[in-house]
Amino acid sequence: MPHTFGLVATAKIYAKATGDHHYDAFGTQQRGWALGANSWGTGFMIGAGEVYPHCPEHQAVNLAGSLDGTGAILRGAIVNGPNAAAKLDELNSFPTMRKCSANPPGGGTWAAFDGKGSRYLDDVGAWQTVEPAADFTSTALLAFALTAS
Repeated sequence: MPHTFGLVATAKIYAKATGDHHYDAFGTQQRGWALGANSWGTGFMIGAGEVYPHCPEHQAVNLAGSLDGTGAILRGAIVNGPNAAAKLDELNSFPTMRKCSANPPGGGTWAAFDGKGSRYLDDVGAWQTVEPAADFTSTALLAFALTAS
């Protein structure tokens, strides 16, 4: 997601600096992809839209927050999203970690949408796909600020 939101921001900065709007549609497509217009049908910003990560690997949320997408969530936090499938062969598990795994709405698994070496899991042990990070979120914040009307 930092790469995706970086492309959104770069497209807007380029247009403002040059007056050339050649990359506007690309930036819009990238933003849409991050917010759910992708193969998995999920956004990668917690709390945005109807489908978003519900089981982030985040200590405070895991210990005291909500793991079902209601109540105290990390609204606005950006997770990494799909990652190399091989990196998800082994999930994290710590003694104090509450288990949480979420599937797409309507049943099934996220695996139905995996391909080309990419995989996505909404599971508290899958830090590679659902661990929020400040640098991811700050890049998204820049992208949203630049695209605000």
